[in-house]
Amino acid sequence: MKNLDKRIITLFLILFLVLFTISACSNSKNETSGKSIFSWLFKSASPEPDESITKCTPGSLKSGTQCLVCGSTGNHYFKDSRKCLGNQICNLQGQCEWVGSLYAVSNPSSANLYVDTLYKGLTPIRVDGLNIGPHEVKISKDSRYYDSNMNVTIIANNITYINVTLIKVIINNTINFTIDLPPTVSASHSPLNPVIGGDVSLTATANDDKGLRSIQLIKGNGLIYKTCAYNQPYPKIAACTNVLFNLTNGTYTYYGKAIDISNQTSTSSLDLFTPSKNNTNTSVQSKIFY
Repeated sequence: MKNLDKRIITLFLILFLVLFTISACSNSKNETSGKSIFSWLFKSASPEPDESITKCTPGSLKSGTQCLVCGSTGNHYFKDSRKCLGNQICNLQGQCEWVGSLYAVSNPSSANLYVDTLYKGLTPIRVDGLNIGPHEVKISKDSRYYDSNMNVTIIANNITYINVTLIKVIINNTINFTIDLPPTVSASHSPLNPVIGGDVSLTATANDDKGLRSIQLIKGNGLIYKTCAYNQPYPKIAACTNVLFNLTNGTYTYYGKAIDISNQTSTSSLDLFTPSKNNTNTSVQSKIFY
């Protein structure tokens, strides 16, 4: 029994020496000398200042709107935090400061918005959390439009609105850009001198630089004689014809209308004719067909 007690005491002394050696090595690397591992084992449950922070640059610690700042009491460094308000951010000095917002709209929409060369998204868009003062803003679409560049001043706790209409690039002899022109259309009839009881063909001829979606022949009163619709590949030149049978005595009026693939429209001048007897233009007019 005595031998067992001696062994237990010996093991306890060995454990004590090991712990003392570890504590001494740890303290030699620690800035706060004089603390043994026993002070670590039996220290108070209340937290002490974070002594591991020996260097702290104001504003270097921040997370979202939580503004982290540093201070010191004696040789003890610690971290403190203060909550910024909704329209505030933490600046480089570790202080809360006001910010503003930008709301950008463009025509056409879905244009790219850049603030200080940083991409923010597609218009229309609201950008929050911008520092007060001037900012470089760019709105761009594609090669069909010029970029719009401007300086915008952001006001504290306010929304700055911009509405930009992008300008289309104009074609010239050296730059390969295009303008989408509206269609052109003309109206004619055949034969030129129709007769009573005979037939006449009405024709509307149109052309467009991009393509035609449809051509219409329309009476002078607005009623449609005929519509010729086209599918891809849309023709750039096309004609729409309608035949009137068994003409009666009177005056016929009509015109042509063209619609291109951009839904631009054009109409021709009003065309008219009066069927004659015996293939002449001396018949007596009895009726007008508008």
